[in-house]
Amino acid sequence: MNKQHLARLVRKMYEIDKSQALDQYGTKIFGHSIRRSWRLFRHITKTAVPGKFWMWHDSMELVSYPKKRVKAFEVFATVMLHEAAHGWCYFYKNHLYQYNYSFGVNNINEEQVAWHVSRLVCNMLKISYQKELADLCYKTYLSFSPWDNGDGVELQKINKKIAAYDDL
Repeated sequence: MNKQHLARLVRKMYEIDKSQALDQYGTKIFGHSIRRSWRLFRHITKTAVPGKFWMWHDSMELVSYPKKRVKAFEVFATVMLHEAAHGWCYFYKNHLYQYNYSFGVNNINEEQVAWHVSRLVCNMLKISYQKELADLCYKTYLSFSPWDNGDGVELQKINKKIAAYDDL
């Protein structure tokens, strides 16, 4: 099922030749001109592979998605585009321009950037962005941060809510 979701997402992505909105967002956060980044973003998504879980892998320069079935296409697309956005950031901050942007700029970190890009691309592709799921995932990310109190109770609550989204 997930392979079909990926194929459907990639087909929708090929309906668009370029994204001025993505380039403008990249220019803003990376601090230098970004042009024609849609092809890179689309390629990152297209080359995703099944794995144990959702993740951008720096060492392999690819995205993995879970083998476990995700029922809703919109859920799959929202999270896949988020992980692809991590790859997009990886290439623009480390490789293509050898430029690292500060995650503290405009009080935004890469995790937030990836969710913003996922929402932007979902809107471009006319896919229903799963905001509540994205917010829950971001809260999970924050629970692993150094300022978390470490009791795990909040994380357990968040994980129960996330489980309602097709067993992510």
